[in-house]
Amino acid sequence: MSSYKNQGVFIVKTIYKVKAYHAGNKARADVDSVFDQFSHNYIHNYSVDNNLYLNNGNNKNIKYYLIRSINAVRTFFEFRKCKNKVLLMHYPPLFPAVLGDNISFLYKNNETVFLVHDVDSIRYGTDEKKDIDVLNLAKVVIIHNEMMAKKLVQLGMTVPYIVNIHLFDYLVESRIEEKKYKKAIVFAGNLGKSVFLRDWIALERNYDIDLYGMDFPAECTQFDKVHYKGQEPPDTLPLKIDGGLGLVWDGPQTDTCGGMLGNYMRYNNPHKFSLYIASGIPVIVWNDAAIASIVKQYKIGYCINDLREINQIMDQISEKEYHTLQLNEKNLQQKVIHGGFLKDAVVKALAYVRE
Repeated sequence: MSSYKNQGVFIVKTIYKVKAYHAGNKARADVDSVFDQFSHNYIHNYSVDNNLYLNNGNNKNIKYYLIRSINAVRTFFEFRKCKNKVLLMHYPPLFPAVLGDNISFLYKNNETVFLVHDVDSIRYGTDEKKDIDVLNLAKVVIIHNEMMAKKLVQLGMTVPYIVNIHLFDYLVESRIEEKKYKKAIVFAGNLGKSVFLRDWIALERNYDIDLYGMDFPAECTQFDKVHYKGQEPPDTLPLKIDGGLGLVWDGPQTDTCGGMLGNYMRYNNPHKFSLYIASGIPVIVWNDAAIASIVKQYKIGYCINDLREINQIMDQISEKEYHTLQLNEKNLQQKVIHGGFLKDAVVKALAYVRE
């Protein structure tokens, strides 16, 4: 990696004003930490929405719009001076619309490498052309998996080189203790947005549910075997999870991952999947999810079609089998917590750009 440092590789660095307790910031911060190992040259993006630190996003006043405008202008001129560099960037970039539609010159004037976090046109059904037009300005795109690559090519992406990251990293600096065998399902994330949660909790179950995250639905406390563990900073959450199996599920239903968000799992590598691997617990995922192939290949958990199938898993899983799944996961865990997957992807991307 050191051979790339200071050889025209620049990182587009977003300046954050506050730290947030959600996975989106953790994912981007981890990517920045790995990017930093390839270069210490930065192009700064000051234009992140400053409602993060003004009035908690409420009552956007004159000060809000003034600072936002100044930051947008600073960012525009910062980008304008960048030419003939290799850029490592997040996608989607955190630019306000006033900038986002007017900085194609940044991608055109440089050899751009995008690390894709999400593709909103697939996730929410928004304008596909908007995503594809920007991605096609890149030299290299680092994507989640082969299913996402095929989908983007189908939608019109013609990037010269595509790199499959396989798994998102989840950096952890502290030592992670081995997690204990227990008949519990861990679910972490934005609980208020997890529409299936209420119906799942209401099912007849032979296992406990441990919930971590924001916006816990208060009505869920009326059900047995439901334990709200609170909202933990993403960096320390793998240390707090004490055992069980991690669930990756989305959409409004319990019998499948349906709706737009459920369907997105066919193409997405959810960050919570990496969280569970970093934590050292086996996983349960939807059988039609893109990540199901990883679960099957490495034998690190179970793939299901319906959340009712978890009862049978819990009836059959022994402590010995649980520890076998953990052992199978160990190499992935070590690579995830040390940034190994993105490092490998960036090395491939830069090697292509240098050809």
